[in-house]
Amino acid sequence: MNKELYKHLEMYLIKHLPLERGFSDKTVESYYTSIKQFLNFIAKNKNKTIREISLLDFTLENVGDFLNHLEEVVGNSVTTRNLRLAGIVSFCKYVGDVEVKYINISNNLSKIRFKKSDSKKVEFLTVEEYQELIKSVDLTEKIGLKHYVLINVLYDTGARVSELINMSIEDINFGIENSIRIIGKGNKHRLVYINKHSVKLLKKYIERFNITSGCLFKNNSNNKMTRFGVEYIIKKYHQIASVNIESLKNKNVTPHTLRHTKACHFLINGTSLPVIQRFLGHESITTTEIYLDVTSDVIIKAVEKAGDLIFNNTNQNSKVWENEKNLIDKLNNLFKI
Repeated sequence: MNKELYKHLEMYLIKHLPLERGFSDKTVESYYTSIKQFLNFIAKNKNKTIREISLLDFTLENVGDFLNHLEEVVGNSVTTRNLRLAGIVSFCKYVGDVEVKYINISNNLSKIRFKKSDSKKVEFLTVEEYQELIKSVDLTEKIGLKHYVLINVLYDTGARVSELINMSIEDINFGIENSIRIIGKGNKHRLVYINKHSVKLLKKYIERFNITSGCLFKNNSNNKMTRFGVEYIIKKYHQIASVNIESLKNKNVTPHTLRHTKACHFLINGTSLPVIQRFLGHESITTTEIYLDVTSDVIIKAVEKAGDLIFNNTNQNSKVWENEKNLIDKLNNLFKI
């Protein structure tokens, strides 16, 4: 590899992304993969060896050909294509910032637009489904208490699974304003307030498992719980709960589903998007807006259900709007979480 290219790539991956930008190991690896795949593509399709490739090969044409190759030949999704583009553009912007002579490379690549992809269906649980999931945990066993608290914390904080497994007892504040400090993407911190029910559960769990410091949730080996371990727990109780609620059988329930569930329940109850955005730790409110499409369908169904309740329970000889207070109570009950 060209010495200058190698030098910038090394500083970008080892210093700039993790230390200056605070990116996680996972994000750094994703950006590295993007650049590595691009370099391999240039070497194979542009008749160059890896040693011959330089920063001047990061052209609009070459990057465009690479992105088309990912979609048309490799069969990557639009989402993957956009991730690869983001990694390449980020690296070239960094190079342009530290070496002015390469600033045109970054400017040219900014002309490539990110493709719009079909929105993924947001899976979330209704109140009844979530309650059944929680009820499926056997609280007579010590491990059941741990799983119950874990599920409750996932839902109540809206935490990502990576945020959950990195929670420590030092992040919890039991006081006038009960809260948990969550370390999110890009090492950004946010404070999430928890309700009295969660506080009571956490105190009981911490006392029962004698947790004095370090990770809040540990595995059987007394190490930090893994993503796979959390996914296994959710899958286990999803299968049990599906026996009693038919609708759960057709849902793919993961730890992230509980994050979606909390957001949807917030929105249905009238919480504003900016508040939900801050609660979830979204950088852009555009990300939070995905829940609007989901909850609009829920509200439509709730309105239809309200109509059925009203007309089915009203004497045909009386006026539908005769008892206004009773009607409003019924409507309000439909949206209680």
